[in-house]
Amino acid sequence: MDVLGDILATLRLSSSLYFRADLSAPFSIAVPEDRRVIRFHVASRGPCWIGLASGESVWGQDGDLILVPHGAAHVLADSPQTSTVPLSDVLTSASFDGAGPLVYGGGGTNSVIVCGYFSFQHEIVHPVINSLPPLLHFNAGSSGRFRWIEQLLAYLEAEARDHVTGWQEVAQRLAEVLFICVLREYMGRSAHSAGGLMALADPRLAPFTPTLPRTGPSRSSHPGRRCRRPSSPSGSGPNSV
Repeated sequence: MDVLGDILATLRLSSSLYFRADLSAPFSIAVPEDRRVIRFHVASRGPCWIGLASGESVWGQDGDLILVPHGAAHVLADSPQTSTVPLSDVLTSASFDGAGPLVYGGGGTNSVIVCGYFSFQHEIVHPVINSLPPLLHFNAGSSGRFRWIEQLLAYLEAEARDHVTGWQEVAQRLAEVLFICVLREYMGRSAHSAGGLMALADPRLAPFTPTLPRTGPSRSSHPGRRCRRPSSPSGSGPNSV
């Protein structure tokens, strides 16, 4: 079994949720902590700012994919200066029931963001996941590399809406494919080699690998890859891969 198979077998991906958020400035949504999930956001159209309480942050542009690997509380906003509103209040005010897009904001500049998470049966405890930085930013640039995720979401929404026989199993399998592709992309484009991540996952090599912190690495353990608050949406955080 390779490292990605080991992650899925160990963590037991149990469910996932996806939705499209049609947001307009000003907006700032405080997403609560949940250590059993890995959250992601795809900036489908327009900029968005994502920040953690610990100080890491990143601006997402069209087609960018941002992951919060450790389930940390974070803010999704049009600007770091906008006052935050708890996610539960946003869902209530928007009368969002999980069907169709989440429409919210002040009516200004529009940002379309695909939001979702990978949910696990228990709190995430795996050396490879714990080795990931607090925020992961995949910069799509001009290639629109992650726009296929939005097409996947549309398909999942249709499955959930129509309740065709087997729709839950279809959604489950597609969630696993998405999760594997994201981790594989990181392994291929980051400073961590696939061999290094496999060593972290191999219990036979545990005595020879460094002990990893429970909630991810310290900000100093990834020199040159920390997220920081850029001065404008045009900035690319040093955690981009």
